[in-house]
Amino acid sequence: KSPSSTERRRRSSINETSDLKVQLRRCQQALVSIQENASLRYDKLEMKYTDVQQRFQSQSRELASRTTSLNATLEQQVQTEKEKRQLEAGLKTVKVERNIVVAENRELRQKMNKCSSCKSFLKNLKPHKIEDIKEKRNTWKI
Repeated sequence: KSPSSTERRRRSSINETSDLKVQLRRCQQALVSIQENASLRYDKLEMKYTDVQQRFQSQSRELASRTTSLNATLEQQVQTEKEKRQLEAGLKTVKVERNIVVAENRELRQKMNKCSSCKSFLKNLKPHKIEDIKEKRNTWKI
């Protein structure tokens, strides 16, 4: 006896329902798998972001420290350069003053050499004065 058309439809409907249930289970499993993969990817990205953020903060601190150090070095170099310029200016002034004194002494010596009484005074003064000058020169730091 062959099954009736209603019975065939019912069996076909049951088979289709069973197939749909299997497909639904597969879709649910795929969805769970996709969610797990997405969660893993998100966790990995979160870890990478945290790592990059920490490296950025560390490098920022290092850069700030270097900048502070370089600024201090630069400030010190600027100060040293200012002091050097001041010393050079002072040295120029001292040299000019020394040259004036030397010229005045030369002029005075020439005038004294013209005077006979001054000449004898210079002769008496010379040996002592030259030794004093030599001793003083050894202590000069120019």
